[in-house]
Amino acid sequence: MLFGDEFRSREATFLDANGVRSPSLKLDAIVDLINRSMDFYQAFIDVYERHRGSYREDKQVRGRIGAGGEMVDATLLADEERRLYGFRG
Repeated sequence: MLFGDEFRSREATFLDANGVRSPSLKLDAIVDLINRSMDFYQAFIDVYERHRGSYREDKQVRGRIGAGGEMVDATLLADEERRLYGFRG
């Protein structure tokens, strides 16, 4: 529930900036959490797209993609147009 400049919860407890547990959290702290989450997401997607875009041709690798987690040969599938687009085990 929103009340004044804070979000209050009956079920949850929040950890404030001073390490104190409380059933409420200031709205500016929530906005900060949302903004930092969006910054992280954008940075993650940027790195993902750059890495995925760096592939121009198929590449042989070994990875733990077997049913039991064993190392198996795999081919990363890539081409000039789509870049990295999948794999074949």
